[in-house]
Amino acid sequence: MSLNGSNPYTVPAISELYTSVYLYVDNNNNIYLSSRLIHAVLLYYSNSTNYTIVAGTGTNGSNSDKFNTPYGIFVTRNRTLYVADSKNHRIMKWFLGSSSGILVAGTGIAGSSSTQLNDPTQVIVDTNEYIYVNDRGNTRIMRWGPNSTYGVCIAACTGTSGIARTQLNGSTSLAFDSYGSLYVSDRFNHRVQKFQIHHYQSKYTSQYKISERYFSEIVYF
Repeated sequence: MSLNGSNPYTVPAISELYTSVYLYVDNNNNIYLSSRLIHAVLLYYSNSTNYTIVAGTGTNGSNSDKFNTPYGIFVTRNRTLYVADSKNHRIMKWFLGSSSGILVAGTGIAGSSSTQLNDPTQVIVDTNEYIYVNDRGNTRIMRWGPNSTYGVCIAACTGTSGIARTQLNGSTSLAFDSYGSLYVSDRFNHRVQKFQIHHYQSKYTSQYKISERYFSEIVYF
């Protein structure tokens, strides 16, 4: 679709996407899709109408080679794949060409402790390999350091859903702007929350170079 919204077309031009949930487009215009129906991540190479399964087996499960309702996906520059494995309550990391993943956040059992997640739906990874997770079931945003066995809550840390500026209700997606400020789609509150980062340092210009800063005041619109 052009910038003025005219001449839209389907990419890729296929009739069935197997209940796709999230997508990610890499620097080469390849499209990654998570599928709830076949519990896998599909890759459509640029200009292709056929997919390749790059993570998951096509059936649900809790082993390291399977997903149970995968949601948000993130792909690094070296094509390492991170997946929010929502009903397994974990974040899985898949190296390019691997037949199984590595658990990098959560325990696989739903919970609200610093080591657990509950129905995660989105994951973003910065250049220092800090992992940011929308922990939907716990109505909070978590950050996990590299090789850490526990996470730290960085936004909406009240432990309860609600309409206050410090709360979320059914949050789904995350995004960072060029200054590192965090945006959260607050679904059941019908709003987008912006978690403003203070003490911004101008040397950080990439939206993924955010791990050395912290979140405090919240703005919503």
